[in-house]
Amino acid sequence: MASQRRLTTLRLIEEVRQVIGEDNTSAISDEEILAAINRGQDQACSILSRQYESPLLTYTNIQKVDGQSEYTLPEDVFEDRLMKVEVFKGGIYHDIPRISFMDISTYESPGKQAVPTYYAVYQDKIRFVPVPSGIDWQIRAWYLQDPTPLVKEQGRLTSVNVAGRYITLDDVGEELDTSVDDLRGFVNLVDKNTGRIKATLQIQSITGKKLLFKQFPVRTSVQDRTVVGEIPTTVEPDDYICPVYGSCLSVLRKPLSNYIVAFAEAELRRKLGEQVEFGVALKKELEQAVERSWANRPSSERIQSRSRFYPAGGRPLNYLPRGR
Repeated sequence: MASQRRLTTLRLIEEVRQVIGEDNTSAISDEEILAAINRGQDQACSILSRQYESPLLTYTNIQKVDGQSEYTLPEDVFEDRLMKVEVFKGGIYHDIPRISFMDISTYESPGKQAVPTYYAVYQDKIRFVPVPSGIDWQIRAWYLQDPTPLVKEQGRLTSVNVAGRYITLDDVGEELDTSVDDLRGFVNLVDKNTGRIKATLQIQSITGKKLLFKQFPVRTSVQDRTVVGEIPTTVEPDDYICPVYGSCLSVLRKPLSNYIVAFAEAELRRKLGEQVEFGVALKKELEQAVERSWANRPSSERIQSRSRFYPAGGRPLNYLPRGR
């Protein structure tokens, strides 16, 4: 089962219906509630990420091209929040300090440098200066990942057969079938504890509560996700299955999921014609809850007087004086 502190999408929909006292799906549809829940999740993530980045933090290795100074930010970056850029050289990762676009001209030069000294961000681009020329280094970018949209779960896994490429479910959701054109035959398997997507597969057949997956999917990528032909060994009973468009478990646990429910409640009460005061008070309450969570973290994990770019309050390790 999912963690009691992490609610499935259907549980979130049920909780919203309970607080607004509206069970009539013709007055408020599940789709309307789900849309409001997703807007609440985006808002909660925006507030959370300003105090505590870990739930959304991820990284990617950017394919380097020799002599190329600009690279595109990952497509799933949340609010363009690029947190850190490193280069891997000589068996060690080195931080690359970020500068303002106003300072780019100061450090640009007609020549090239084996490893860039700084980077700047504009639009959806990362620009390194000076132009890098080395071939024996790699780029790693840390960023906040856009929260995965929430969709309805279509069943909980009761058994997994990796060798046979099939799973069994407690119940087969109505949105599951084998069709390809409308993408209903492509599904995500979701971690019951984290809400992270473990794999994207294509359904070959559905027999009772048994789903067999294709070993050779007709598409290698759907919704920017790689479609695989084997069930990962990390998939286990009590994980969930859902449509390829998203996940059925939010990355946010309680009490942050309570904010999502309250946000959706306020939006839907307005739709029902009620006057609702929402925003400042609840937003402040969430911020305080996040701050309390942050305060309980080990002091070694907090940023105190030290900058990740300026060791011991001094200059960066690869500091270059202006104009040189």
